[in-house]
Amino acid sequence: MKKALKIVACLLIALTVALATNVSNASAQPAACDKSSAPTCQTIVYPGDCQEVPLPGYNLAEIKIALPPGTGVPGIYPPPKIFYNIDIPDTEVSAQLNLAATATYTFNPLSKSQGIVCNDLYPIAPGYPMPFTLSWKNIPPQ
Repeated sequence: MKKALKIVACLLIALTVALATNVSNASAQPAACDKSSAPTCQTIVYPGDCQEVPLPGYNLAEIKIALPPGTGVPGIYPPPKIFYNIDIPDTEVSAQLNLAATATYTFNPLSKSQGIVCNDLYPIAPGYPMPFTLSWKNIPPQ
């Protein structure tokens, strides 16, 4: 009986956390970009949000996806993961990432098309979706 109560309590905590973080406006926070001629941009993408890459008028050289520094991780089962989709012409990725890892995608040749990176709100694999930091390198056309 105690074990069943513990399981129910964990499920209620997970549901409360999921409902509290499930406020989405379907777009990521404004991206912060450095002022160089080939700017690197960074933003946090929450579950259900998306970010267009690269900046308009630039080519895409690289994408990095990782857990934002200092993010609290709920101790629930199944463990939280980062679930994401990358949809750029000629490149389509749907993946999950362990919270301790960083995913890096390097484009050679550079991607000349506008694409989108999304934090998957309804992943097909078990796990609680977490926000992630998205960084991307923009290269001016030559």
